Amino acid sequence: MLVDWLSVLFGALCVYLQTSISDGALPNKRQMDQLIKGVKWNWEHQKTYAVVKSGSGYIDVDVVSKYRLDGRSKLPTTKPPRPPTKKTVKPPRPPTNKNPPKPPPRPTTNKNKKINPRPPTQVGGSKNLALGKKTYMSSVYGRFGGQYCVNGNTKDFCHSRYQSNPWLRIDLGAVYNVDKVVIYNRKGQGGRFRNAFIHVGVSLNRLRKCGYFRGPGRNGQKITIKCPGGMKGRFIQIQVRAKTFLHLDDVQVFGNPGAKVGGSKNLALGKKTYMSSVYGSFGGHYCVNGNTKDFCHTRTQRNPWLRIDLGAVNNVDKVVIYNRNDRGGRFRNAFIHVGVSINRLRKCGYFRGPGKNSQKITIKCPGGMKGRFIQIQARANTILQLADVQVFGNPGAKVGGSKNLALGKKTYMSSVYGSFRGHYCVNGNTKDFCHTRTQRNPWLRIDLGAVNNVDKVVIYNRNVQGGRFRNAFIHVGVINRLRKCGYFRGPGKNSQKITIKCPGGMKGRFIQIQARANTILQLAEVQVFGNPGAKVGGSKNLALGKKTYMSSVYGSFRGHYCVNGNTKDFCHTRTQRNPWLRIDLGAVNNVDKVVIYNRNVQGGRFRNAFIHVGVSINRLRKCGYFRGPGKNSQKITIKCPGGMKGRFIQIQARANTILQLADVQVFGNPGAKVGGSKNLALGKKTYMSSVYGSFRGHYCVNGNTKDFFHTRTQRNPWLRIDLGAVNNVDKVVIYNRNVQGGRFRNAFIHVGVSINRLRKCGYFRGPGKNSQKITIKCPGGMKGRFIQIQARAKTILQLADVQVFGG
Repeated sequence: MLVDWLSVLFGALCVYLQTSISDGALPNKRQMDQLIKGVKWNWEHQKTYAVVKSGSGYIDVDVVSKYRLDGRSKLPTTKPPRPPTKKTVKPPRPPTNKNPPKPPPRPTTNKNKKINPRPPTQVGGSKNLALGKKTYMSSVYGRFGGQYCVNGNTKDFCHSRYQSNPWLRIDLGAVYNVDKVVIYNRKGQGGRFRNAFIHVGVSLNRLRKCGYFRGPGRNGQKITIKCPGGMKGRFIQIQVRAKTFLHLDDVQVFGNPGAKVGGSKNLALGKKTYMSSVYGSFGGHYCVNGNTKDFCHTRTQRNPWLRIDLGAVNNVDKVVIYNRNDRGGRFRNAFIHVGVSINRLRKCGYFRGPGKNSQKITIKCPGGMKGRFIQIQARANTILQLADVQVFGNPGAKVGGSKNLALGKKTYMSSVYGSFRGHYCVNGNTKDFCHTRTQRNPWLRIDLGAVNNVDKVVIYNRNVQGGRFRNAFIHVGVINRLRKCGYFRGPGKNSQKITIKCPGGMKGRFIQIQARANTILQLAEVQVFGNPGAKVGGSKNLALGKKTYMSSVYGSFRGHYCVNGNTKDFCHTRTQRNPWLRIDLGAVNNVDKVVIYNRNVQGGRFRNAFIHVGVSINRLRKCGYFRGPGKNSQKITIKCPGGMKGRFIQIQARANTILQLADVQVFGNPGAKVGGSKNLALGKKTYMSSVYGSFRGHYCVNGNTKDFFHTRTQRNPWLRIDLGAVNNVDKVVIYNRNVQGGRFRNAFIHVGVSINRLRKCGYFRGPGKNSQKITIKCPGGMKGRFIQIQARAKTILQLADVQVFGG
């Protein structure tokens, strides 16, 4: 190609030269440039060169060596005059082709050429899909849980314990097309992050490798792991293959949303479960953890069942059951029911069976069904054992945030002036008002009836004397746990609209407005905006599956039959004086009402019953009273006036009779979780160095400070409590006996994981006082299963109650 082009070029040049010479003139530089466009001539050189572009660069080609056409050439500046006699004839043009060859391309300098760059491709991209999502870790060091790795903040971090192959797992909540995972290493000890595998999958059993980081990492390093070609997945897992710590500042996931949650989100994942019975340690939670390699297992019984509480009413499309990988044939003749309550279950589908090992069974609910509870029941005398249960559908309808959550709700005031009560402040009318008396720090409290996500509180001041409203604090919370939402300095103006925004939104059931002064509180209207949360009392039964205690038990009809959500079975005491049933909610809750379902036969036995609520069994207060006699299967609702705080619910019939109930339900607003308030020793096994009479150790762990245990007189008497499992013990609370309290002195309290590895938690010098409450705090908390109290003297050990608190 190059030779052909040069031949044409050389021929054209020769023709031109001949023509020019015939006229007596040599070509100059300008003519040569016009002759050959796109060719650069080296006029400074001895010879004439053409610069031609080739594939690997530029080549100098000797085009003309006969002529010397550089700057030193002696060329005539003007052509000689032609003879006047001759007629001027234009020299013929050199022959040219109709389609001359294209000149060689110039070197691309791109100085003048404007290149339009391609628009950057969107990386599903700019949104961090992992932000605020659920996390799980192989272990947690201290309080550095997985949520610190998905909060978008690189200044805190999540941290596992020192273990083999630690991992962090993120649940995106839906299946996405994942392009890349960005990891921000911790700013300290960054070298610990090495040999890490990043996996992505639609389920925990179908994780595939996205990438690998060899490491070691650097402090604060940003590590980007790209998934080749993109991967579909809901779960992101980062695992270090070594015995080490896993600590990361932040993990971000980028990609494109895939299938929406209705078809891909397992609504049952991690939800509460209940079973008709449990074999060994194979509880129901193994059926909703997303792992098909473990399983839940009932005992051999008639019609065993598994029930899943989704926590809210959802639109259920299908239920997917993974059978156990062994003895799969046991699963047959099974009914799957869905319902908004356990008393209103409807059939979704049926599996005839027998099942196969590891079989995936999909039960579609015709047309979809609304429900909160999913129940799988085998109709036979058999065992129910399943690997995993998944529920798919669409979460219930979201409620918008433009609704006034306070409209028409209950109100309470520190005082009332005349008839201007609190309900005038929540009726939607700004022309009337509520009004307190003149007092110190007057307040208005609104009960929203449920825990809501509160964004802002809008206050309309009264149209006269508006300046009275000043120095006001607005709090949001659950009863005794009110937190500040905002503050209004004031003074207010007549009919002023005051908007108080809660920074970041706050969860709460109660809204309180309080003026910090000796003044009057008078407001035209209060409005609360946000997103409704879980309904209180209306949907969640706080007593479901909780621990129960009875004054006596007839046959096998124990108290747990009264809190299983089934009104077809019942609990039953013996005939005795003042029989009672006690329910331990496990935490202090705000109790609104107690609903009792009477037994379907002999209902008239239930009469003259008192319902008490309290934070401890020694501080029970009356919630309500049922005179009776009851009717068969009667539903009895006892409302606690204004709501009551309590952990224990006690129903007691004041007569020589039998107490038999089908079900007891407690509704209200959950309060603080137990961990600091749960007595770990309640009802646990006890051992004593000796026993005086019938005053055995179980009297010390029954929650009652009016009875007591008692040893004989001996050297170094002791009481030992077996918690049944290793717990983190924070403190031991001892209630001394109400008489002869001085006997308790020089006592050591020990905690240990075994009776041969007891360590000192604390010491009580004494002497004790009658009914004294003695709190022994374990410095920094201690791990232990056994609690031992020993008096170092020749004496008697007698205590009313021992309580152990921790997590």
